[in-house]
Amino acid sequence: MSHPLPNRLSLMVLEIDPDYLRLEIIMADGAFGGRVDVYEQPDLPDVLAVLLRGFPVSPADQREVTLGSFDPSHAGGGIRLVFRCTDRAGHAIVDAELEDSPSDGGPVRSVRLAMTVEPSAIDTFVGQLSGWTPAVGERRSLLGTPSDGD
Repeated sequence: MSHPLPNRLSLMVLEIDPDYLRLEIIMADGAFGGRVDVYEQPDLPDVLAVLLRGFPVSPADQREVTLGSFDPSHAGGGIRLVFRCTDRAGHAIVDAELEDSPSDGGPVRSVRLAMTVEPSAIDTFVGQLSGWTPAVGERRSLLGTPSDGD
C-alpha cells in the first residue's frame, strides 16, 4: 500500500545571513515529490508575495519565478515555478522543475511535477509571506488541492 506525499509547496528557512537566505524547498503533488536547498535574497518573501498577489486575474494569467540557481557552479539547487490556469473557470496549477546540486559531488538530480491549487490557497500563501521576517526553522506552505484519497 502506498503512502501519499503531502500535496504542497513548502519553504523552510535553514540559514540566515545578511546577504542571503538558505531555504529548503519541498514540493509534492500527493504521489511524487522532490526537495532542494536554494540560496535567495533576504527579501524573497516579499518579492514572492508581490509576484503572486491576486493570481489569477484572468484565464490567461501566468506567473513564473525561479528560486536558487540551475547553474552547477553556484551553491545549492534551483526550482522553477509556473503558476497558470488550466481552463476559463480559473482552475490553477503550479508546474515545477526542481534540480538539486549535491555538495558531495554526487550526480545532479531533477524532478518535474504539477500541483493543482485553489486561488484561495494562493491568497493564503501570499498572506503568510507578506511582511514575514524569516527565522531559522520557520516554514511557509502553499497547500495543493487534495486529490482523491488524500
